[in-house]
Amino acid sequence: MEPVTLLFAAYLELARTDPGIEIDNDADMGALHSEMISYHGLEIPFDYQQWRILGGSVCKSYQQRSISLYSSCTVEAKSLFNDLCQEMRRSPAEGNRYTKLKEMYCTAATLFQPSIATISSTNYVGPFESAKKRCNQMTIEAMIDKSIEKKQRRDIACQRYHEMK
Repeated sequence: MEPVTLLFAAYLELARTDPGIEIDNDADMGALHSEMISYHGLEIPFDYQQWRILGGSVCKSYQQRSISLYSSCTVEAKSLFNDLCQEMRRSPAEGNRYTKLKEMYCTAATLFQPSIATISSTNYVGPFESAKKRCNQMTIEAMIDKSIEKKQRRDIACQRYHEMK
């Protein structure tokens, strides 16, 4: 059995047998619960209340540390919710707690949207930078090739640049 399957089996067994949360207790229904599940080597934290995962709480602890780590965590969380839902549907168990957990994870699998972020540099060169670059290129060419044509190209390019200043 692969490690992820073992983890799910242990988690699902806990859901079947742990009477830790009694759903008929009105005081507990509105309580905020926090979970941290290790999945694919990443700790995925989230909160739930009234058997609904609070989307804004998923991976929140990563948000301030690193946007790329936060993004990775939310993508893994979506996958975790999908896997838990599928596994709980494949191996059903008796009891209100198990049923509520299954509904919670299946709802999150459907509704939770990960934050997908990529960080890249921009290659955009604005008109001012472009004019400056063209002026510099034409100046170098006019210095190498002292022809009148090159000097005229330089003058035109540099005039455009200076007009933009």
